[in-house]
Amino acid sequence: MQFLGQILILILAGYGSINVNDPLTTRSTDITELVLDQVDAFNGRNVDRLVANISDDFKWYWISSDSLILELEGKPAFAKSMTAYFESYPSVTSTIDDLVVVENRAMFRESVTYTTANDSVARSEAAAIYQVDDSLISRVWYFID
Repeated sequence: MQFLGQILILILAGYGSINVNDPLTTRSTDITELVLDQVDAFNGRNVDRLVANISDDFKWYWISSDSLILELEGKPAFAKSMTAYFESYPSVTSTIDDLVVVENRAMFRESVTYTTANDSVARSEAAAIYQVDDSLISRVWYFID
């Protein structure tokens, strides 16, 4: 019981709490907001907003158990890819869980739901890492099998 009392005193004294003025906390919040905005833009099929959130030198890597592929590079390629994707899957939606920010990287689990050509609902899950530089997503590593 004495240990719990010491923990409570430390918390009340401000130790172990989040300092909203701390640059690392602010950066983590900014990165979280950027990721959530990207998901919101994806769910709204807003290609312009998706592209606005990425850097000019953006790269998207696709990773499976046996390979690493540079899927696309740059804003024009990303815009073209997302436009084609939304045309192929007009009902697609994304949700993210387990979002963790470390330094300038956000890691999370994504669930994507869409309607297939035979009108059945399909779902896939993947893990992703977004690297953020200068408030823009510069790299994505997308892990899917």
